[in-house]
Amino acid sequence: RRALQAAKDNLAFAKHIIRSYRAKQNPLKGTIIDLVTSNTCYESEDEMAADLIIYLLAGYDTTGYTLAFTLLELARHPLEQKKVRNELSTMSESDWSQSNALRTAVKESMRLHPVSASGALRQVGRDFVTKSGYHIPQNSHVITSMILLHRNPSVFEDAEKFKPSRWEHASTEQKEAFLIFAAGKQNCVGQSLANAELHSILPKILSQVELEVEDEGTTSYFLTLKPSGAMLKAKAISPDSDHKE
Repeated sequence: RRALQAAKDNLAFAKHIIRSYRAKQNPLKGTIIDLVTSNTCYESEDEMAADLIIYLLAGYDTTGYTLAFTLLELARHPLEQKKVRNELSTMSESDWSQSNALRTAVKESMRLHPVSASGALRQVGRDFVTKSGYHIPQNSHVITSMILLHRNPSVFEDAEKFKPSRWEHASTEQKEAFLIFAAGKQNCVGQSLANAELHSILPKILSQVELEVEDEGTTSYFLTLKPSGAMLKAKAISPDSDHKE
């Protein structure tokens, strides 16, 4: 019931955005909202609104929550936080997004806290028999639980722990089990944008402040997995200080 009401509210909000944009006397051209509203392929305003909802939810909430989870994990693990900061200090700002320490920390955070925790829904195109002998009939709907897959102890040692180093020499099984952006032709269309945002925002923050956990908060789930009530304490870093150990 709550999900249905949320869907109706999101649709109404998206339509409000469309109508507000169209009411502008000199709207900014070339933006996503401009490209959507000027696209003649849409048969109705509802179709336009549906795509805007995808951009809003998939491109805003998910990246924001992943950013929050990553900062929280690094605040919980000061040595990992320092490892990222030290590596960033050896690189030019333009190369920060290529930091291996940063990339493994982000990937491990997404493994532990997949925002789309319930996973993806797919329809089976043929009769299928799993390695365990389970028969899945054609046209069955199958849900892959992302959080269970990512915390599978038979694939990930110490699956409940934040260990970015596991990705430095990840096995094929681990790589294939990491499905934060789904897989196949219908994988996440916004994954490049999400990664670009995460790997540009995080180094900016970590290069300027040291983070400590003030309040752990809780983890909640409704449509997306999200931290709730967590608070971090940020201590400014002197530009002249040396963080290497």
